[in-house]
Amino acid sequence: MATETLSPERFRTLDDVDIDDKVVLVRVDINSPINPFTGEIMNDLRIRAVLDTLKELEGSKVVLISHQSRPGMGDFTSLSLHTSVLRSYLGDRVRFVPDIIGPTAIREIRRLESGDILLLDNIRLMAEEMMKAPPEVHANTLLVKTLSKHFNLYVNDAFSCIHRSHASLVGFPSHITSVIGRLMERELRALNRVLGSEKDKLVFMLGGAKPEDRIGVIKNIFESSPKDCSFLLGGVIAKVFLVATGQRLPKSVKKETAAHYEEVEMAKSLLEKYGERLILPVDYAYEMEGERVEEPLENIKNSQMVYDVGLKTIEKYLQIMKGADLFCANGPLGLMENPLFIRGTREALNTAAELKGYKLVGGGHLAALIEIENLKDRFDHVSTGGGSLLHLLSGRIPRALQLLMKS
Repeated sequence: MATETLSPERFRTLDDVDIDDKVVLVRVDINSPINPFTGEIMNDLRIRAVLDTLKELEGSKVVLISHQSRPGMGDFTSLSLHTSVLRSYLGDRVRFVPDIIGPTAIREIRRLESGDILLLDNIRLMAEEMMKAPPEVHANTLLVKTLSKHFNLYVNDAFSCIHRSHASLVGFPSHITSVIGRLMERELRALNRVLGSEKDKLVFMLGGAKPEDRIGVIKNIFESSPKDCSFLLGGVIAKVFLVATGQRLPKSVKKETAAHYEEVEMAKSLLEKYGERLILPVDYAYEMEGERVEEPLENIKNSQMVYDVGLKTIEKYLQIMKGADLFCANGPLGLMENPLFIRGTREALNTAAELKGYKLVGGGHLAALIEIENLKDRFDHVSTGGGSLLHLLSGRIPRALQLLMKS
């Protein structure tokens, strides 16, 4: 599976530029889960992840741009909360301005001194940010043209949204010298370990929603992997493959996958080629009168919704994981927001933590559970990305990354 496409050496980094006393625009992704009842940030993983870059820029005049959620969502807020968290790590040199390209923001940018960090407001308050357009159009937006003339350097450290073609991600490189940050370097190095692996036994675990994002990963890895490579499937992607087998299934499972006709057809093709390496659930768990109940797949009633893999499936998956030289996971096996259905994911992560091989895990659910279980130090890399990780594992290089490659 040898590839050097994602090697950090192929990208311009902070090592390639002079940063002393420069005015630096840093695109980060500090989008964080917010408690709907208290309005507080529940997990600051993504904020902590960019600290190395910000500490290295302490001799520069730094402006941060990021987003929080998207318009119309309950957690679409300003970034004032995030400023408080950043200050807890970096001190009073961090300040917030409730503006993006207006006179207040420009005045604060001009007032910056070396060591200062200014966080602009939620970049998605600008309608231009999320419009569907190629980089050359984004480069001519009011957002990019207004900000770019005030900076010497643009740093992209927003790995978790690098797969998106948004103005703040693809518009600046045509105006300003641009590099990747230290978090982006770490993420790319970890991905290169996976995609470039020539180890003997590789085990991938895919769960969660959005099977359309995951099936491309399966196809890409199989087409470029050594023989001993297995996928342990959970979540909606497992149900897509179960439908593709043609076996008897509860109507609830068929209904859940009805909108994924194309993925089911792709799954049929993959099963024909790699069937024995695609490991599917044999039993499931559901809720009855507040208790977790498990049944073999064939015994589950048509109307019964299932939310986690069962014990037999868990045992089967853990057995396959033993001795893996590389383990890579994205997405939970079950509906882990409900304590009744966290078991499969929890046992898989605890088993993975004991493996001696290289271990990479991505996606917000798994990252959060790893912290809850105090397992972070036992994984080689916990990615800040979910969709971006899947995008790159499927063999696609997003435009935002291409623009940061060395010529």
